[in-house]
Amino acid sequence: MEKNAVSICLSSKDILEKKFKIVIANAYDAYEVDEFLDQIINDYAIIEANYLFEKKYVDKLVNENKTLKKKNEVLEIKIKSYQARYDDVDDHPDATADNIHLIKRIDKLEKYLWKLGVNPNNIK
Repeated sequence: MEKNAVSICLSSKDILEKKFKIVIANAYDAYEVDEFLDQIINDYAIIEANYLFEKKYVDKLVNENKTLKKKNEVLEIKIKSYQARYDDVDDHPDATADNIHLIKRIDKLEKYLWKLGVNPNNIK
């Protein structure tokens, strides 16, 4: 995943341990406090943007995963049906790819004959 890497200026420890200069008896420098709060606002804006980006990305992955799971289930069912059809073929000593191919061709030809109204079993 590629995204814009932006680092935040303040950690939670920085915020917790921040000490302001007292300029007048028991008062902080308003400019210094405002500057610090601006940094916090900027950091939280970055965090919110990253969260929204990550959430969209995760939602997209969840949807893709659901779609792929459904496709996988369908394919597993198809595999089982093919395995059931060819279980007996695998056990036969004469079963080769060429023989299976010929059987498929014969099957198609028989179906064609049935469509024409000819019973392939009566052909000699």
